[in-house]
Amino acid sequence: MSRSWNSFVYLESLMDRKGGSDLEIRRRIEITRSCMTLLGKYIWRSLVSLDAKIRLYRAYILPVLVYGSETWTTTKELCRRIDSFDCCCLRKILRISYTKHATNAEARKVTQRQPVSDMVRASRLCFFGHIARAQPTDVLCRLRCRSHMQKPPSSWKRPT
Repeated sequence: MSRSWNSFVYLESLMDRKGGSDLEIRRRIEITRSCMTLLGKYIWRSLVSLDAKIRLYRAYILPVLVYGSETWTTTKELCRRIDSFDCCCLRKILRISYTKHATNAEARKVTQRQPVSDMVRASRLCFFGHIARAQPTDVLCRLRCRSHMQKPPSSWKRPT
Protein backbone atom coordinates (compact mmCIF):
# COMPACT_ATOMS: atom_id res chain seq x y z
CA MET A 1 0.00 0.00 0.00
CA SER A 2 2.73 2.49 0.91
CA ARG A 3 4.71 1.71 -2.26
CA SER A 4 1.81 2.60 -4.53
CA TRP A 5 1.08 5.71 -2.46
CA ASN A 6 4.72 6.83 -2.70
CA SER A 7 4.66 6.23 -6.46
CA PHE A 8 1.47 8.27 -6.71
CA VAL A 9 2.94 11.15 -4.74
CA TYR A 10 6.09 11.07 -6.87
CA LEU A 11 4.10 11.04 -10.11
CA GLU A 12 1.94 13.83 -8.79
CA SER A 13 5.06 15.91 -8.20
CA LEU A 14 6.20 15.29 -11.80
CA MET A 15 2.98 16.51 -13.41
CA ASP A 16 0.53 19.25 -12.73
CA ARG A 17 -3.21 18.77 -12.98
CA LYS A 18 -3.26 19.51 -16.71
CA GLY A 19 -0.61 16.87 -17.46
CA GLY A 20 2.23 19.34 -17.94
CA SER A 21 5.73 19.26 -16.54
CA ASP A 22 5.75 22.77 -15.14
CA LEU A 23 6.21 21.63 -11.53
CA GLU A 24 9.05 19.27 -12.38
CA ILE A 25 10.84 21.92 -14.46
CA ARG A 26 10.53 24.46 -11.66
CA ARG A 27 11.84 21.86 -9.21
CA ARG A 28 14.83 21.09 -11.45
CA ILE A 29 15.59 24.81 -11.84
CA GLU A 30 15.57 25.30 -8.06
CA ILE A 31 17.86 22.30 -7.48
CA THR A 32 20.21 23.58 -10.17
CA ARG A 33 20.13 27.09 -8.71
CA SER A 34 21.25 25.70 -5.35
CA CYS A 35 24.10 23.81 -7.05
CA MET A 36 25.19 27.00 -8.80
CA THR A 37 25.10 28.85 -5.49
CA LEU A 38 27.22 26.21 -3.77
CA LEU A 39 29.90 26.50 -6.44
CA GLY A 40 29.68 30.28 -6.67
CA LYS A 41 32.40 31.29 -4.23
CA TYR A 42 34.88 28.56 -5.09
CA ILE A 43 34.47 28.17 -8.85
CA TRP A 44 32.47 30.89 -10.60
CA ARG A 45 34.11 33.80 -8.74
CA SER A 46 37.59 32.29 -8.75
CA LEU A 47 40.50 32.74 -11.12
CA VAL A 48 39.79 29.44 -12.88
CA SER A 49 39.91 29.81 -16.68
CA LEU A 50 36.68 30.35 -18.58
CA ASP A 51 37.15 27.13 -20.52
CA ALA A 52 37.43 25.13 -17.30
CA LYS A 53 34.35 26.86 -15.87
CA ILE A 54 32.32 25.98 -18.96
CA ARG A 55 33.46 22.37 -18.78
CA LEU A 56 32.52 22.23 -15.09
CA TYR A 57 29.14 23.74 -15.93
CA ARG A 58 28.56 21.11 -18.62
CA ALA A 59 29.71 18.27 -16.36
CA TYR A 60 28.14 19.18 -13.01
CA ILE A 61 25.34 21.68 -13.51
CA LEU A 62 23.61 20.80 -16.79
CA PRO A 63 22.98 17.13 -15.87
CA VAL A 64 21.17 18.30 -12.74
CA LEU A 65 18.98 20.61 -14.83
CA VAL A 66 18.09 18.19 -17.64
CA TYR A 67 17.72 15.01 -15.55
CA GLY A 68 14.56 13.26 -16.72
CA SER A 69 13.95 15.82 -19.47
CA GLU A 70 13.12 13.13 -22.02
CA THR A 71 9.73 12.73 -20.35
CA TRP A 72 8.87 16.43 -19.99
CA THR A 73 5.97 17.95 -21.85
CA THR A 74 7.32 21.31 -22.88
CA THR A 75 5.64 24.44 -24.12
CA LYS A 76 7.18 27.59 -25.55
CA GLU A 77 6.85 29.21 -22.13
CA LEU A 78 8.65 26.34 -20.37
CA CYS A 79 11.40 26.30 -23.01
CA ARG A 80 11.79 30.05 -22.55
CA ARG A 81 12.03 29.58 -18.78
CA ILE A 82 14.68 26.86 -19.10
CA ASP A 83 16.71 28.90 -21.59
CA SER A 84 16.52 32.07 -19.52
CA PHE A 85 17.72 30.20 -16.44
CA ASP A 86 20.57 28.73 -18.50
CA CYS A 87 21.56 32.22 -19.66
CA CYS A 88 21.39 33.44 -16.07
CA CYS A 89 23.88 30.70 -15.13
CA LEU A 90 26.12 31.57 -18.08
CA ARG A 91 26.08 35.24 -17.08
CA LYS A 92 27.13 34.25 -13.58
CA ILE A 93 30.02 32.24 -15.01
CA LEU A 94 31.03 35.14 -17.27
CA ARG A 95 30.64 37.62 -14.38
CA ILE A 96 28.19 39.74 -16.35
CA SER A 97 26.21 41.93 -13.98
CA TYR A 98 22.45 42.01 -14.37
CA THR A 99 22.66 45.79 -14.79
CA LYS A 100 24.71 45.45 -17.98
CA HIS A 101 22.71 45.23 -21.18
CA ALA A 102 24.23 42.06 -22.58
CA THR A 103 21.88 39.86 -24.57
CA ASN A 104 21.45 36.13 -24.19
CA ALA A 105 22.87 35.69 -27.69
CA GLU A 106 26.08 37.41 -26.61
CA ALA A 107 26.45 35.13 -23.59
CA ARG A 108 25.87 32.08 -25.78
CA LYS A 109 28.34 33.33 -28.37
CA VAL A 110 31.11 33.81 -25.80
CA THR A 111 30.50 30.42 -24.17
CA GLN A 112 29.64 28.63 -27.44
CA ARG A 113 26.67 26.91 -25.81
CA GLN A 114 23.43 25.88 -27.46
CA PRO A 115 20.12 26.54 -25.70
CA VAL A 116 19.13 23.93 -23.14
CA SER A 117 15.72 23.63 -24.77
CA ASP A 118 17.50 22.19 -27.84
CA MET A 119 19.16 19.61 -25.59
CA VAL A 120 15.78 18.74 -24.07
CA ARG A 121 14.25 18.38 -27.53
CA ALA A 122 17.09 16.09 -28.63
CA SER A 123 16.78 13.89 -25.54
CA ARG A 124 13.02 13.60 -26.09
CA LEU A 125 13.58 12.52 -29.69
CA CYS A 126 16.15 9.93 -28.59
CA PHE A 127 13.69 8.58 -26.02
CA PHE A 128 10.93 8.45 -28.65
CA GLY A 129 13.26 6.51 -30.95
CA HIS A 130 13.99 4.08 -28.12
CA ILE A 131 10.27 3.49 -27.59
CA ALA A 132 9.56 3.25 -31.33
CA ARG A 133 12.25 0.55 -31.76
CA ALA A 134 11.08 -1.48 -28.75
CA GLN A 135 10.25 -5.14 -29.19
CA PRO A 136 6.52 -6.04 -29.18
CA THR A 137 7.04 -7.93 -25.93
CA ASP A 138 8.56 -4.94 -24.10
CA VAL A 139 6.50 -3.06 -21.56
CA LEU A 140 7.12 0.26 -23.31
CA CYS A 141 5.76 -1.05 -26.59
CA ARG A 142 2.67 -2.51 -24.91
CA LEU A 143 2.01 0.80 -23.15
CA ARG A 144 2.41 2.69 -26.42
CA CYS A 145 0.00 0.36 -28.21
CA ARG A 146 -2.56 0.59 -25.42
CA SER A 147 -2.45 4.36 -25.36
CA HIS A 148 -3.16 4.50 -29.11
CA MET A 149 -5.73 1.71 -29.22
CA GLN A 150 -7.99 2.57 -26.34
CA LYS A 151 -10.58 5.26 -26.81
CA PRO A 152 -11.46 7.49 -23.89
CA PRO A 153 -14.76 6.72 -22.15
CA SER A 154 -17.83 8.33 -23.70
CA SER A 155 -18.45 10.29 -20.49
CA TRP A 156 -14.94 11.81 -20.61
CA LYS A 157 -14.64 15.52 -21.30
CA ARG A 158 -11.58 17.63 -21.82
CA PRO A 159 -10.80 19.74 -18.72
CA THR A 160 -11.41 23.45 -19.17
